[in-house]
Amino acid sequence: AKKNDIEFSEIEIVLQSVGFNNSPERRLTELQRRNICFLAKHAYAADFSVPGAGKSTVALAFFHYKAHRISNLNPALKKNILLVIGPKAAFTSWDEQLEECLPGSQIAGAFFVRLEGGINNIKLRISRVETSNERFVYLIIGYNQLIGNGVIEEINRFVKDNLVHIVIDE
Repeated sequence: AKKNDIEFSEIEIVLQSVGFNNSPERRLTELQRRNICFLAKHAYAADFSVPGAGKSTVALAFFHYKAHRISNLNPALKKNILLVIGPKAAFTSWDEQLEECLPGSQIAGAFFVRLEGGINNIKLRISRVETSNERFVYLIIGYNQLIGNGVIEEINRFVKDNLVHIVIDE
């Protein structure tokens, strides 16, 4: 093992602490575990796999692990934000993955906040996120919305002003 390798057991402890689903029918595969360990070693990384390989699950697990690590290093940090940029057709799938990976999260009100409806609506939703007391915040925006008038500038400001984990979906 290399000096900077991360054992999955370390990641698994964090995932259990946030309620990540580890039931027998949902347990992470060996390849998913390997991918999370790889991602955890790098500041920036990519996960390219065939459709259905569980990339969204890996992304959610990685986000929660990394958010936990960063929160431990900076106790003043109260909010962990995940921003998914992807096709609008994938929005429902991300909600489903969130519910499967973190059962009960949607009962507690954790859904992906959709950044859509033009710049004014997006600014309003981002403002609500910035003032909320939620520990974990999940945002999603479509490619078409991202290129709207003033949207990229608002997203840039938001990312600069907050600690945001970004996932770019196909």
